[in-house]
Amino acid sequence: MDEKQAHKTLADGCLKLMFHALKKDICKVRAPGFLATEVEGISVQKYLPSELQYACLYWVRHLLQSSAQLLESDIDKVYQFLRVHLLHWLEALGWMGRMSDEIQAILSLEAYVSVSLCLRFRML
Repeated sequence: MDEKQAHKTLADGCLKLMFHALKKDICKVRAPGFLATEVEGISVQKYLPSELQYACLYWVRHLLQSSAQLLESDIDKVYQFLRVHLLHWLEALGWMGRMSDEIQAILSLEAYVSVSLCLRFRML
């Protein structure tokens, strides 16, 4: 297996896991607006197991390293995930204390998708 294919497989697996596991109020706080530091007794590990944390943190990196140009099917998967789970993903990152780390990943993804779309339309 080559490196790009390995990253694609990991990105697909991360997206699939997050699509099925992420949901609103994943830590069952039922009190929106509280800071994670203000909520006592929440075990992030209980609600966000390590494999889900890994997926949330690294799916963009794996996707970006999977190819020089995203395929339309990849863009569709990302769009569907973000359309349904963007806020859930951001909530999970917040509970992990990693929201600021992922801002650059979001910007990289936006730029990458824009370039891929431009290249695709130029070829038509």
